[in-house]
Amino acid sequence: MIKRSLLGFLCIALLGFSCSSDKDNAMGEASLEGTWDVAELKVSDSNNQDLLFAKGIFDVLIAQDCDLLALTFNADGTLVTRSGVNDIQIDFSATSVPCPVNFQEEEATWSLEGDQLTITDATGMSETATIELRNSTLIVAGEDIEAESLTGTEIVFKKR
Repeated sequence: MIKRSLLGFLCIALLGFSCSSDKDNAMGEASLEGTWDVAELKVSDSNNQDLLFAKGIFDVLIAQDCDLLALTFNADGTLVTRSGVNDIQIDFSATSVPCPVNFQEEEATWSLEGDQLTITDATGMSETATIELRNSTLIVAGEDIEAESLTGTEIVFKKR
């Protein structure tokens, strides 16, 4: 069995963004507060086989209603990330991909100014990403998370 953690950095990278809660939301009535589940990995670069492979694995696991990655943005400016991405097991001799059973939880803080989401992890590392927030959909450009590996993607989250 080969363990594939191409997407493992997704959880860690999402925690690399910054601090404190800003209630001013320039994106209308949509609120970031709440729990968001990964719903799709969109790939615009049809020549990148690694990204297409990752999208295929995401698609299979999401179709199985796997709890793959959840982000909980709390009103007090804290963020809890729960991820099974690092536990994805790929067995190339099997016909399916099992849902992860082990999860990592990490805490951070967040703030939102307009469409700029800043997340600070427990070590104090901050990063900012431009997001799209519409009703119950949150979209983060892959290059804002990890330019080297995720350029040409969008990560789509749906609000619970």
